[in-house]
Amino acid sequence: MCAHTRLTDEVEPWKIQQTLQMAREMGASSVVEYFLWATHEPARGVYDWSHADLVVDHAVNQGLKVIARLGYVPEWARPSRSSHLYLDEAHYDDFAAFAAAFARHFRGA
Repeated sequence: MCAHTRLTDEVEPWKIQQTLQMAREMGASSVVEYFLWATHEPARGVYDWSHADLVVDHAVNQGLKVIARLGYVPEWARPSRSSHLYLDEAHYDDFAAFAAAFARHFRGA
């Protein structure tokens, strides 16, 4: 079984740990977690993995496999006044670079 968590806005480590512990206790062997591109790359080529590390570390400590869902386009990668869901073709390579950096950072986790 897989649980879909939504810890993107949770800042309290104990709540992240408790949520993932409950997922494991209900029988989940993996979780799907949403990792916001806008949060983890606030400026082109500048990465902040602190929250993602917290979530992944707690999941791994619970024996859970993390299935990453990447999205939420940062302001620098979309036209002004457009939705955070809109990714212009001009920034496809930027998203690919983010996904590759994410995969490198969490390789083996």
